[in-house]
Amino acid sequence: MATEVDLRRHLRHTLDERRGLVVDCAVTLAGLVDGDDGCRTARFVGEGLRVDVPTLPADAVKIFFPAQPTGEAFRPVFDAHGRVDEVTTPAMFTRALTISSRDPVAGTIDLELRHRHDGAMRTWFDRARNGSAVWMFGLRTDFVAVPTAHRHVLFVDDSSSVAAQRILRSLPRESTAVVVTVGDVRTAISGARVDVITAPSTADAVDSARHHVPVDDHTQFWLGGEESAVRAIRRVLLDERDVDQDALFAAPYWSAGRTWEAVFDEQLDRTLAAARRGADIGDPVVLQRLSFDEGRADARERQGPEADASL
Repeated sequence: MATEVDLRRHLRHTLDERRGLVVDCAVTLAGLVDGDDGCRTARFVGEGLRVDVPTLPADAVKIFFPAQPTGEAFRPVFDAHGRVDEVTTPAMFTRALTISSRDPVAGTIDLELRHRHDGAMRTWFDRARNGSAVWMFGLRTDFVAVPTAHRHVLFVDDSSSVAAQRILRSLPRESTAVVVTVGDVRTAISGARVDVITAPSTADAVDSARHHVPVDDHTQFWLGGEESAVRAIRRVLLDERDVDQDALFAAPYWSAGRTWEAVFDEQLDRTLAAARRGADIGDPVVLQRLSFDEGRADARERQGPEADASL
């Protein structure tokens, strides 16, 4: 189905605009608040956060946690392929976290913590105290509103629910939205013109994608959650509902049974291999194929949008 929602172009333009505007600094924990829903919000502070870059809905940062919370953070050393050099970098682990709020004047950033699937991060914050330091990179762009989108369809689980709620709050008053919540979502999803479909399982979410969510040429799609669930929903929308891939964004927020580092390494390997074949890895659609389609993301992507019909 042809689309009037050229998310692909808008997202690439935004990524290009933000490429040189980065957060790359040590920050220290300044507060940890337990919410009524069992989730936590962590506030970090640092001079490097005083960067004049607007925060977009669903923006995230990458955090490099030292193995033990201390008052010192180390900037990771990367090898030629973009992996952390474990020989020269102290032991650490990495996570990407959604920004709930940010004040570039005060140099603070609030991050939403979703611990259910992540023992390492939960343990780190249980041991941390104000002043514990981490290294932060950002900003990762996960959402851009396209002016021609009259409706937004979102598929979210608990890990992406904060990003989804920020997206909903950012939409123009005249926009409508349909949100499919997958599994137990603790963040309240609401809005004046928001319809919520509850999907207790991935199978129910796939069924909603197949039969219930609206599809037309003025609808923008956003998928965030567990990797295999998002992959299945994405394929139904593209293959069975004829959603134009230029109108859809999908991101794996976590992966059942695998560590964040293992997932990152696999995606990096695929991206580097695609680049060697001549793929346009600056194209958001190509990057999504590399994240979800694995073997399908091959040399047919070399020409970017012109290769769409081959998949």
